[in-house]
Amino acid sequence: MKTRLEQQELWPEKLPNSLKNRIKKTIDFLKTENLSGQIADCGENNPMKEAIEKYFDIKIYNLDWDFNDPLPMYPAIGYKFDVIFCFEVLEHLFNPLLFLNHLKYHLKPESIIFLSTPYQWPQKLKSIHHYHEIPTDRLLWLFDAANLKIVKQGKITIAGNWYNHIHGIRPLLRYFQKTRMFKLIKFEK
Repeated sequence: MKTRLEQQELWPEKLPNSLKNRIKKTIDFLKTENLSGQIADCGENNPMKEAIEKYFDIKIYNLDWDFNDPLPMYPAIGYKFDVIFCFEVLEHLFNPLLFLNHLKYHLKPESIIFLSTPYQWPQKLKSIHHYHEIPTDRLLWLFDAANLKIVKQGKITIAGNWYNHIHGIRPLLRYFQKTRMFKLIKFEK
């Protein structure tokens, strides 16, 4: 079983319109935010991270461990971050709650998590790399169980140009797909 994305999947020669659109909409969501201090992104280096670094003129550290590992290898120096990006990660994990609880280890007091995850699709339309596409009500329960409070939320259209989606039913239906974007903070119960 392939557990890591191939380099070609992360960095295609030409970025698809859907990814360019997602990057633009994500930056629009973040424009009013104060992105300063120590900032991290969950996962490998990727075009989204590089675009955000360039747009906001910031440096983003990569949190890159096996997010399905019940005992992740935290950095020995115990980095704590002011902002953590977690874009399109939850749906790839066996246990999203365990991941969110481990992620909180890296948060300073008053820290922010920016998280996105797609809306739930019927089984036939799910990506082959997704274990979960979580319905909104269950996603809210998940945040509550992880002691995370939603401060801001929005929707991002994933699709690029409509004509890229007219070569089959699945691509055509995915033209209408949206992802949810959240700004989260820790709270104590």
